[in-house]
Amino acid sequence: MKKTIIKGIIAATLLVFVACSNPLDRPYNEETLQEDIEVLVARDKVYKDDLMNLSSYIIKCKITGEPLEGKTYRELIKEADEYARKVE
Repeated sequence: MKKTIIKGIIAATLLVFVACSNPLDRPYNEETLQEDIEVLVARDKVYKDDLMNLSSYIIKCKITGEPLEGKTYRELIKEADEYARKVE
């Protein structure tokens, strides 16, 4: 009984931690990209221009073979904005 209560408390704590974390600080994951973008949009964490730049940047990186894994969405958006400025 006590183990069940402790597991419930741990699960609730983890849920609160994950729910309160900033989605921009999530690491890029190709498998969860669509879900991550939906969360960013739902929480008003990105502007339309940022999202367009990010999409273009991810495609460019995939074509050129540049690694994206390990970078957060915050880092990728910053790099995407810098890349968009260079291209213009």
